[in-house]
Amino acid sequence: MFEKKNSVLIFEEFDSRINKIKDLNKVPVSDPIYLKFLSEYKGLEITPDIEIFGYEDVLNENKYIEKNYPELYDKIWIIGRSGQGDEWFINIEKSTILFYDHNNGEYESIDEFLDFNIDFLVFLQAAFLFRELEEQLDDHEDNLPIEIQELFVSSLEKISDDFYLKYPYKYF
Repeated sequence: MFEKKNSVLIFEEFDSRINKIKDLNKVPVSDPIYLKFLSEYKGLEITPDIEIFGYEDVLNENKYIEKNYPELYDKIWIIGRSGQGDEWFINIEKSTILFYDHNNGEYESIDEFLDFNIDFLVFLQAAFLFRELEEQLDDHEDNLPIEIQELFVSSLEKISDDFYLKYPYKYF
């Protein structure tokens, strides 16, 4: 329970694109796992709080940022959204995952984004642990035993020591 998945197991969770994207010149991100995902797989809602956009959606979303927030366009790349309207990004320069709370209003500065200091693979590993947690919560009718809660937090901390503390959606 709550085992970290490697990239091969993670990509098995995604549906493959019919036609792979061979030219990713429009994507200013250098993270190889993210680029592999975009070129070979469709977008997916991993949990209600983590939806990862596929290639076409990500281009459309980032065109909006380019048009409306040109001062941030070369710094952030939107990769997904939560069901609550919050957004997930990659910091283009550092290749780290960023979070933006929509309650903060319009984007003004990259400093307003919460930097998780993890790459895309670690983000996916954490996302799939949260998916497993959601399944456990369903199985236990939202009355999750403390041992399972502790196991989840411990497993998440093995991936990133402060991910659980930074994660904006609290389960327990």
